[in-house]
Amino acid sequence: AWGASDIYNGSQTTATSAAVTGIPTVGGVIFATLYYYQPLPNGALQHVYAQYAESAAPSFIAPGPGVTLTGNSTTISWNPGSATLFRLRVGTGAGASDVYKGSSSTATSVTLTNLPEYGGTLFADLDYYVNGAWRGAVETNFITPGTPVLPSMTTPAPGSILTTSSVTFTWDPGHGSNLFRLRLGSSLGADDIFNGTPTEGNSALATGIPTTGVRIYARLYYSVNARSHFIDYIYTAPTTSTLP
Repeated sequence: AWGASDIYNGSQTTATSAAVTGIPTVGGVIFATLYYYQPLPNGALQHVYAQYAESAAPSFIAPGPGVTLTGNSTTISWNPGSATLFRLRVGTGAGASDVYKGSSSTATSVTLTNLPEYGGTLFADLDYYVNGAWRGAVETNFITPGTPVLPSMTTPAPGSILTTSSVTFTWDPGHGSNLFRLRLGSSLGADDIFNGTPTEGNSALATGIPTTGVRIYARLYYSVNARSHFIDYIYTAPTTSTLP
């Protein structure tokens, strides 16, 4: 901002130049205020202003955020900004590289082929090198064509009787889904027994399961294209007589 000194604040000097380090490289404008002493006519401290553009970060051109592809290939392209080197990662989760992991390159586009066709979101992260250091990442996402394969609980078998008060629930993540969360309750949709944290994995250890033989309702939440969905399952809690 005009008059601010959050980037550099020099001391008084007779020099006519100053070396400034630590200038941010995220794009925008830097404001410089030069104070000087003018003895005449009134001996007052004066100042002049200038402004400069910061080093610009890259920005994605295509595909646009949230765009659904029409086939299983696409070219990801970007404006380089002030950067000179780039590393692109593409994955089924934010920051992941399970679909593509590129090495350092001066190229400003990458063509991907044989993308998975299951109607899910792919995330692209671009690290960039500017002013002697790696920065990043800038991000975008796009949707593959096709129909998602929904997740499904594998163990314990849906409808079964649980055998312990601590149970590892495991599910097949399907294709096109991510960010799973398991909740267990004494009624449909409740989480009074277990409320797991979101995970990109395919299992959760639930503890504190009652041993009174009551019905337990399990709800597996998952995300498809940044929208939350869930699937319900029913189990029967163990009793003290059935515990190992």
